[in-house]
Amino acid sequence: LAPYNNYHNRIATLRFVQDIPMSPSHPTYKTLLDIEEKLHLLKDKPMMVIWGSKDFCFTVEFMKKWKKLFPAADVRNIPDAGHYLLEDAHERIIPWVKKFLAK
Repeated sequence: LAPYNNYHNRIATLRFVQDIPMSPSHPTYKTLLDIEEKLHLLKDKPMMVIWGSKDFCFTVEFMKKWKKLFPAADVRNIPDAGHYLLEDAHERIIPWVKKFLAK
């Protein structure tokens, strides 16, 4: 169970997940909308988006939205990866990122 073997070591992770605004009634939902309104400022920047299809929180529907927002982005979907992409698929991701950064 390490490093999350007791309440003290788990609480920050719990609070982080609880702070993800998944509905308009969430206290930080407006902050999310404010950020979303400014995403267009990034549309002309080189971008790579890597998504795990098994993400329990940010599903493939979120990836589809990013593809619409940034049609020029290099989007990679990893069907067998979840939320922790680098833990699940580092052997695929690292070469992609190196190639992307070398451009």
